[in-house]
Amino acid sequence: MNIKISTAPCYWDVDDVRNPHLPPWQLVLDEAAQAGYRGLELGPCGYIPLDVDLVSDALERRGLFIVAGTIFDDLVAGSNLPSLLRQTDEICALITRLPRVRCTTSR
Repeated sequence: MNIKISTAPCYWDVDDVRNPHLPPWQLVLDEAAQAGYRGLELGPCGYIPLDVDLVSDALERRGLFIVAGTIFDDLVAGSNLPSLLRQTDEICALITRLPRVRCTTSR
C-alpha cells in the first residue's frame, strides 16, 4: 500500500503572516520533502506566495503537492467579511491552478 502523508506549515511554527520570526516558505517545503511528506497545506494566506508559476515549480522540484489552504483571521466580525472573501478567492485561485496529486489504487 502506498500512502501519501501531508503536513502543515504550523508544525514549523508558521502561524500569523505578520509574525516576523516565520521560517522562509522554501525551507518549510525543503524540510517537509526531506521528512518524507508528499503534501501540505498553504499555511496562513500569504505565507506561501500566490504566484502559481513560482509555487508550482517549487512544489514539483520537491515532489510535493498542496492539499488545502488556511485562513488565519477573524471569522466572527462582520466587518471582516470582505477580507475573508478576498482570501478565499486568492487561496482557491491558487489551489485550483497548482499541480494535482496523482492518486493510484491497487488491488
